Amino acid sequence: YFSQVRTTPMMVSSGQKVVNETLPDGSRVTLNKQSTIVYAASFENERRIKLEGEAFFDVARDPAKPFVIAVNGVTVKVLGTSFNVKSAAGKTEVIVETGAVEVTSNHKSIRLQQHEKAVVTGNREAPSKQANTDELYNYYRTQTFVCNNTPLWKLVGILNEAYGVNIVIANNDKRDLQINATFTNNSLDSTLNVIGLTYEITVEKQGSQIILK
Repeated sequence: YFSQVRTTPMMVSSGQKVVNETLPDGSRVTLNKQSTIVYAASFENERRIKLEGEAFFDVARDPAKPFVIAVNGVTVKVLGTSFNVKSAAGKTEVIVETGAVEVTSNHKSIRLQQHEKAVVTGNREAPSKQANTDELYNYYRTQTFVCNNTPLWKLVGILNEAYGVNIVIANNDKRDLQINATFTNNSLDSTLNVIGLTYEITVEKQGSQIILK
């Protein structure tokens, strides 16, 4: 795309820290760690972004210029809204916080409203629509982990990502345990301690692993 326009492309990479960026139209982007966006230095005819990794977008409304994100073969199109986009290990996930977005993959599109998400996997021909009940996607912006009937396995995946650790659920009977709590992002040990005490889970450290039993 950027080879076909006359304006200079801009690149922002987050590296090892979360980065906030304001785009030429006033839209705001929060990049999670190890993520990159590329965009034109000025939005003349359309607002187009290329994303690698994960980012939260708070898009300035402009009906005359759709805001388009290209990520891992998936296209997200909006006019003005806020939403999270994550692409990792061949899977792309779009979660809408406010407004509505259109998600397209393999020439098939779905429309998402608030508290809905689209999931696109490498072997799926079209995006699938699902309800989104928790706010775990927001952890890198809010520094909190908000669970609302969230299965333990999902919380563990986010904790592994946030802290760069390897937490393993040894007891399969507890994988789908529903978690209803909010954890502040200040200490992994304190979060695990609360989980252990509240849900009768034993936390053990074995080498580089943290075992939940």
